[in-house]
Order: sequence, then structure tokens, then C-alpha cells
Amino acid sequence: MSSCISSKMAPYPTQWPDAVDSGKSDCVDVSGLYREPGRQSLTNAEAGDRHFFSLFPSDAHDELRDVKAKIDAFRLIGPKDGKLVIQLLVEGRVVRSFTLTGDSATDYYFYCSGKFVAWRYRYSDIRDMSQQARWQNIGLAKGVDGSLILSDELTSLGAVLVLIPYYEETKSWFRFERIGD
Repeated sequence: MSSCISSKMAPYPTQWPDAVDSGKSDCVDVSGLYREPGRQSLTNAEAGDRHFFSLFPSDAHDELRDVKAKIDAFRLIGPKDGKLVIQLLVEGRVVRSFTLTGDSATDYYFYCSGKFVAWRYRYSDIRDMSQQARWQNIGLAKGVDGSLILSDELTSLGAVLVLIPYYEETKSWFRFERIGD
């Protein structure tokens, strides 16, 4: 019996600005208006675009099918009063708003960890030849230059043809330019 293991964990790009550290107990305020798309730093040092909304579950993508190519900015509000609000914008108009709470009993919740405001979600996927469970951890930090730094860590565990187990983990970094409040 064979198995497959893959790990592509990109380190934080040394040429990027440091992240603001709020201390151990407070959340960093990541409020601001940011340009879409962001720039990605890949393990092999190539750069590519990444859209912020692609970090949400597929049901959000379905709702945005008609406007996702037009999204040119997003706004973050908070975390404040136990909520983190994420607004996706087209030409300054909000086309979709997501609210994450600090309540871990909800489907989408955030938590604070030093430099990062983070959230995690889990989903399962069954395809023609495989079954998998995936966990995605998203971390947001404010750069000392005002930019938004995003960490995207994805872990998958599953089986192909029900016989061949596999494990995969990836970590990528993205940076979004701040363009307003």
C-alpha cells in the first residue's frame, strides 16, 4: 500500500513589512479599505494575484458568480464589539457583506492571536475518485506600512480510490494595498 504526502509551507516574505503586534490579549484592528486583487508570495518566489473573496466557502462564490470578476476592493471593519465585518465592493458599492463573530458556537467565528485576527473553517468534499476533509486557517495582520497581510493555511486529509491515503498542507502569504478607511 502506498500513500502521498505533500507540504508547501511558504515562509513569511522577508522583503515585506513587519506586522503590527497588539500584544497577547488584544486583537489588532485591521479596519480599512483594501485594493483587489492582492499580491501573492509563493514558495518558489513567483508572484500572482489573489482575490480576497476566494478565501470563503463555495456557497459565497455561488452568490457572487455575476459580480466576482468586477470586485475591485474590500473593506474590513474591526474587530470591534465582538464582530469582524467584511464587505466586498464594486465601484464603491457593497455587493456582499460577511460578519464573523467572536462566538465559537457559530459557523464563522474569529479569534485573536498576537499579530493576527484569524478564522478557521472545515469542509468535506467527495469527488469521483476521492474523499477528503479540509481545514482552512486564515490570518489577517496589519503591516507597519498600513497594508493588510494575509496568511492562508490549508490542510487536506483523504483517500483516492478509497485505497490510497494522502495528506497535504500548504501555506501562502498575500498582501493587499490599503487605499482608504
